[in-house]
Amino acid sequence: MLLLSPNASADNIINIDQAGSSLELDITQSGSGNKIGHLNNISLDAVISGNNKDIDFTMDGKNNQIKTWSNGSDQIIFADIEGDSNTVAMDNHGDDNKLYYWGVGDSNIAWLEIGNNNDNDNQIDLRQYGDSHYAYLETNDDYNNIDAYQGGGQDDNYIKVLINSGSSNDVTAWQGKHSDGTTDADEVGDHTGYWIVSGDSNVLKSYQTDTNRANGGGAGHHFANYITGDSNVVTHTQKGKAGHDGFIEITGDSNTVDLYQKGNNGVKWA
Repeated sequence: MLLLSPNASADNIINIDQAGSSLELDITQSGSGNKIGHLNNISLDAVISGNNKDIDFTMDGKNNQIKTWSNGSDQIIFADIEGDSNTVAMDNHGDDNKLYYWGVGDSNIAWLEIGNNNDNDNQIDLRQYGDSHYAYLETNDDYNNIDAYQGGGQDDNYIKVLINSGSSNDVTAWQGKHSDGTTDADEVGDHTGYWIVSGDSNVLKSYQTDTNRANGGGAGHHFANYITGDSNVVTHTQKGKAGHDGFIEITGDSNTVDLYQKGNNGVKWA
């Protein structure tokens, strides 16, 4: 099924209430007030239930909003937005699911949550490039993978990852990139990130950089890791033209931490 909003001058609103298995759905909205609702309103619906779903939301420009609640296994839900005010909130429950949000340009904000009470083997992939970035990512269970990237924006990029009682998760947060996912063409800096993790045998990697900055401006970076559990592996890397604050607090046994800071200016604090 292809749903296309053909009139860029009109407000486009799509509400979905879907149950059953094996659905493939592509929705493209080019134009004005774009909305795909619920997750606590946008005029309700956007409920997706059942297994084996492949759903792709695409928005090109203007006010944007994608909000969904989904339940089932083997689901792939992909939100792709280019330009303007952007807001994404996707809450998913089940096993072997994937949530993707790729956003380019303008005000951004993303809230992605996956898993609740024994929902395992899930994946969150977030990419925000350009403008005001904010991201909140959460998983509650085991064997989940989170890969989050922010870059090309103004100051005050912010990302928070919360793992509640989950083990054997693999989490990477990139702000600007490097080591070595590369990118960082002319990154401004002033990135902020947080882990709050409860569980064992998690692998947590954070990278902040603006080493290629040419245009000046921007402050240093801040990253804080709060971890409760055993046998976690933490890699915390900050590079750039201004100062860095790095904070790691761990309660538990047999954890491994590597905190690395490098830059030409400002104060490095760990």
